[in-house]
Amino acid sequence: MADFDSVNYAALKTELTTDPKGLGLVGMTAAVAAAKLNQVGASAETLPNRVLESFEFTRCIKMSEFDTVFTGWTAGQKEWYARLLASGKIDVGNTSIRTDLGTLFPNATAPISRAAVLAIADRSCSRAEKLWGSGVTVAYYDVERARAS
Repeated sequence: MADFDSVNYAALKTELTTDPKGLGLVGMTAAVAAAKLNQVGASAETLPNRVLESFEFTRCIKMSEFDTVFTGWTAGQKEWYARLLASGKIDVGNTSIRTDLGTLFPNATAPISRAAVLAIADRSCSRAEKLWGSGVTVAYYDVERARAS
């Protein structure tokens, strides 16, 4: 976990006073507000997973859909897909890779596989992580300082 950076106190104060996600931050004590900001899933937000093992990805693919989409791929797409799986790890946080995977598994012909791939491509996060980065946590004293500023 990363500590909260004090240069973000103004943004934290705004978050605490406007409560854009409706978490109830305005009336909470500093400790409870910090806990709520650090609670994974409280704001129903996500961040991209960075790297997945290839086997995690392949478990998402429904074979009946794969047969349908694979026959429509170009030789280059088939080669790209093979290399992607052979690498052992897939950086699903990479926008280019996410876009290419979306192209290979279109919603019209592979809706179950596409939904599963998109679901593992993201992870639930805390509000603090969404605002200030993966692993960032806010302490009660950060809340106190932001409110006092």
